[in-house]
Amino acid sequence: MTVRTRREGPLPGAAGGLATIGPDMLRLVALLDACFLDWARESGADEVSYPPLLRVADLKRIDYFDNFPQLGMMVTGLRADQLADMSAHTADRDTVRADMLVDSGYVLPSAACYNVYFSLGGTSVDERTTVTTRARCFRQEKEYVGLDRLLSFSMREIVRIGGADSVGEFVEQARQRLVAFAKALGLNATLRDATDPFFDPDGPRAKMQRLIPVKQELVSERGVAIASVNFHRNFFSERCDITLPDNGFAYSACLGMGLERWVSALTDRHAGDVRSAVRELERHRAGQVG
Repeated sequence: MTVRTRREGPLPGAAGGLATIGPDMLRLVALLDACFLDWARESGADEVSYPPLLRVADLKRIDYFDNFPQLGMMVTGLRADQLADMSAHTADRDTVRADMLVDSGYVLPSAACYNVYFSLGGTSVDERTTVTTRARCFRQEKEYVGLDRLLSFSMREIVRIGGADSVGEFVEQARQRLVAFAKALGLNATLRDATDPFFDPDGPRAKMQRLIPVKQELVSERGVAIASVNFHRNFFSERCDITLPDNGFAYSACLGMGLERWVSALTDRHAGDVRSAVRELERHRAGQVG
């Protein structure tokens, strides 16, 4: 029997921002995430798994619907009085009318870190509280492009919450790690200042950011942000009531990596040869943990 082979990439079912990923790419995703988990452990992070949904009530506290409502994807169910008509309703259409849905109290996450702040709300943390989590994230975009811009994607985040010095140290270390990692893998990626999405663009924090940038993105050769380092000051802690032992509001920062975007950048680097990218990453990680 002749077995046909082809270069692995997003499969034909990837239209509309939904990608199907095969075994070789899954191996690459696993290796990337293992490297990022190594960073998390070196930072003293606890790994935590959170619910797959966010509450509208929680997101209101951080001005989510003021700053970027365009990304939000709501979760709801069908109204009880509409259940009997569903078969007829969907017979000649591929959508469900909004008036047939129950009002939504839940949102699919557009970033992995939100649940970290909500879960710590109303608590006191030490100077170096560090958490890592991986989440399936969702964003409503104007367009979807390959693995670079997906409706549904995987994000690994490392979050530091604590004193200003501890958080500042985390931010600097995160920037250095990203640049060094990209260089070691032969990626032509650069760290660039970016607009912080957590702040009201007309508020005092945004004005301060124009003087002291608080978000930087690692941008691939094709202009795609594959990771970001975000310094939130005490924005989330004020909104979620997270304090330090001295009762002052904690500072926070996060390092976020879009796993599929890293896969895309690495496969570009290896001219579409996913297995070559896997081998290089295996060699890199063996050298780091060996």
